[in-house]
Amino acid sequence: MIKIVDIVYYCHTEYQSPCCVLEKHRPTVGFIEFIKDRVDYTVVRHLDYEGTETINGVCYAFFRRTNAPWQIPLKTHRYIKSIDPDIVLVHGFVFPLQVMALKILLGKKCKIILQHHAEQPVRSVRKLFQTIADRFTAIYLFSAQEIAVPWLAQKVIKNADKVRTVMTASVPVAQKNKNSCKAQLDFEGNHNFLWVGRLNKNKDPITVLRAFAQHVKQDSSARLYMIYQTAELLLPVQYLVNEERLHAHVILVGAIPHEELADWYYAADYFISASHAEAAGYALLEAMSAGCIPIVSSIPSYKKILENCPAYLFEPGNVTELAELLNNLSELDVSKLSAEIKNHFQRKLSFEKVAGNMFNLFNQLYAEQR
Repeated sequence: MIKIVDIVYYCHTEYQSPCCVLEKHRPTVGFIEFIKDRVDYTVVRHLDYEGTETINGVCYAFFRRTNAPWQIPLKTHRYIKSIDPDIVLVHGFVFPLQVMALKILLGKKCKIILQHHAEQPVRSVRKLFQTIADRFTAIYLFSAQEIAVPWLAQKVIKNADKVRTVMTASVPVAQKNKNSCKAQLDFEGNHNFLWVGRLNKNKDPITVLRAFAQHVKQDSSARLYMIYQTAELLLPVQYLVNEERLHAHVILVGAIPHEELADWYYAADYFISASHAEAAGYALLEAMSAGCIPIVSSIPSYKKILENCPAYLFEPGNVTELAELLNNLSELDVSKLSAEIKNHFQRKLSFEKVAGNMFNLFNQLYAEQR
């Protein structure tokens, strides 16, 4: 049986409970439930706690460390060495020194996989070490081929054959009754749009609001509910709501506990996002699992998620195109399309599907290694 170690070097120093860290990392560990009987899988995470636990038949090991870029977690590495893994999956590109140290310790037998998590190449000493770490890395995982282009163009990744495109995460929400959620949150009709994300330049709420201001002139029943955990652009958003007289149409919900999000996803009819870049798109995945119809920017990760799926895409930052999309939704059979979205999620984006993708990847790499 292939031995896999799954490690995140970043230390959540704010957490002392493994449960908190595992819940935070649920999108990238949830698939293990569907692969644990086919591979020997060990998960390593860092927080303000040390110990090992077996949860649902999977071994989890927890260690303390600092987040200093030069600090090598020797205790963590010795533990991984004791497992003698065939493959180590490292999340993120930001700890190249640690990757090199681990590879040297484990030797030629073990293959290192680096999984991309929204990082961009930067002009710094870290980039130099990332370039060196490329010699120690077997393959890189990206959610879409286009996201790898800057890394290849800047020669951080020298061999394009090392780049693999695979969905490595999923974020299903709890099953809910749509009508009950609508009643609970006082949603009416089927013209309810939901925004979930930070209010920052990358998420681009201004584009959404300007397009929505045009849409409500045609559809006075439309409502946009905006849930946001951080509010960098809250003042410009509030100003635009006032300027466009959107108070009856735009509800600034603010932050809500993550466990309550499922009610909002099921109550809404459409999920709207204007992001300029996303590594995976967790909020989109959550929304689709509840049957929300996606209206999102045509960025690489979103296009990959929505491949062969009924959805609506617009050029990032293009207010006119988004407004036209919104104005052409009136003839849709919302219930039918919602069911198709949920079905697509189950077939293509569920934890079970991710598990199959990852199992095939591990098997292929292991066969190449042997």
